[in-house]
Amino acid sequence: MEPATGALVGAAALAAGAYLNAKLAISTDIRNLRTDRAWEDRLQSRIKEFGDNCSLYHIFNRVDPTAEFLWFEGKSWTYGEIKSG
Repeated sequence: MEPATGALVGAAALAAGAYLNAKLAISTDIRNLRTDRAWEDRLQSRIKEFGDNCSLYHIFNRVDPTAEFLWFEGKSWTYGEIKSG
């Protein structure tokens, strides 16, 4: 195979790959799979930290009380406000 032919085949393969990625969103799917896997690993780690007491109450206790929790009709509430209310 001549060098020019190899370069042409390489360019065509790259163009085909770019087209398929744009058409089928392959890179987005791969990124989402990696994100999902990382989230699952973090979740399993948190569950191990809580041990036998993995209740919603204990999960909320670990959250920053000043972080926003809920937004509704232009108003927002923090975790601390939800817990005390």
